[in-house]
This record gives sequence, C-alpha cells and structure tokens, in this order.
Amino acid sequence: MKASSVKNDNEAIFSVQQNNEWVIDSLRSNDFIYTENIYAGYVQLSRQFKKISIQAGLRGEVTDANGNSVTLQESFNRNYFQLFPSLNISNRINDKHTVTFSSSRRIDRPRYDQLNPFLFFLDPYLYQQGNPNLKPQLTHSLELSYLFKETYALSFNYSNTTDEIQEQFYQTDSTKTIVLLSDNFGRNTTYALTAYAPLQPVKWWSVTPVFTGFYQDLQTEYLETTYHNSQLGFQVNIQNSFTLPKGFAWNCQRNTNPKLFSVSHQ
Repeated sequence: MKASSVKNDNEAIFSVQQNNEWVIDSLRSNDFIYTENIYAGYVQLSRQFKKISIQAGLRGEVTDANGNSVTLQESFNRNYFQLFPSLNISNRINDKHTVTFSSSRRIDRPRYDQLNPFLFFLDPYLYQQGNPNLKPQLTHSLELSYLFKETYALSFNYSNTTDEIQEQFYQTDSTKTIVLLSDNFGRNTTYALTAYAPLQPVKWWSVTPVFTGFYQDLQTEYLETTYHNSQLGFQVNIQNSFTLPKGFAWNCQRNTNPKLFSVSHQ
C-alpha cells in the first residue's frame, strides 16, 4: 500500500504603475489552490517453470483531486479509480538465446498549471490558459525482445496512448488574441523496432550503435474535425569509447534523427 498527498498554492500578483504607485491588476493576478491525494495498492506474482520465468502484477490507484481558483471563484473535483496490470514472460532457450515479452499500462496526469482555468497574460496578443476538464493520458505498451549471447538485442515495441495531452493555439477573431490551451486530443499509436549491437574493432576502441526505426500515427480532434498525422522515421545513436594511456578514456557520441515521410489527412 502507498499513499501520496500534494498541495500546491500558486499565487501570481500582477501590478501596474499608476501615478507613480504600483497597483495590483486584479484582471491579471491569480490565486489557484490544488490538492491531490493518491492511494495505491500493488500485488505481484512470480513463477519459474524450468527455463521460463513469469512475473505478473496489478496496481490499483484511487485519485482524489481538487482545484480551487480563488480569483475566478471556480472549483472542480476529480475522483477516479484505475487499474494498471503488468506482465513479463522470459524464456531462456539456452546460453545464447533469450526471448522476453512484456506488457504494461501507465498513467500520466496533467501538471497543476495545466488545470488552472485562469488566463495568464504573456504579451498583448498571447495568453496561456489551463483546462480544469483535462483528463490524464493512459498508455498501453507491449514489447517483444530477443537477446543473443547476453550482448546483442533486437526488440519490437508497441504503444497506444489515449486522451493524449497536447497544447493547442486558439485565436479570437474579434480581438486577434491567441490562447494556448491544454486539451486531450485523441490517440497516439507508435510502432518501433530497435537493434543494439556493441562492437570492439580493436582492443582500445569500443563502438555501441543503436538503431531505431519507428512508425507513428497521431489522431487528433480539433473544432469537431478528426485529423490523422502519420510519420515514418528512424534514429541512429553511435557511442564511441577510446581507451587512452595511463587509465584515461575518451567518449564521443553521434545522434541522427531524420524523418522519412509524413502524411496528414482528415
């Protein structure tokens, strides 16, 4: 069992100078109080069947959150229960080959400032506003991996995020002002293939290349219209380590993250 409690009192005072005196601007000042209590329970089961090991877990969380905008005289309450199962199955076929499957579900809650409904002044034409109706985003992940000689690895990953939290710009035509608002924008699905193969060309030089290819499909809803944005890309990370005389070492790293193509439609 585990419990955590957070209370955040965010008070921002905006003052303007009038007749050589600083006067509080009530339209741009803000006081927001947020409390969040999380109660969690966790159970785990482990079993070994010859060369196969299994770990299964289940975590339950109760979240009780309260927000109070003293300035706007608005308040909200969020109370919800979530289950987060996890599973890990590993098959050590022999000394050279190991196959592992894992599954998990996680939650990402919005930040406190993303829930504050007050309109923050950034400049005469740009404001930022929180959204008290913002929901946490939930991600379900799957991974299938293969390990060769405890050194070389190949893995396939799948993740699906619902109610993904994003920031969106909204423009008011009458005033030409722009509001940056956090909202839940649908679903984000990602498929990724990763290869890891450390090498040692010579005794004093080690190379660790990591290659990741991915496909991402993002579905968002904006002004009652559903949009799809798909992209295919890859990332290459190469880390070099050089052993120098007298116990010194030199490391350098190279990252490449190009995008092959992107398709958007509605």
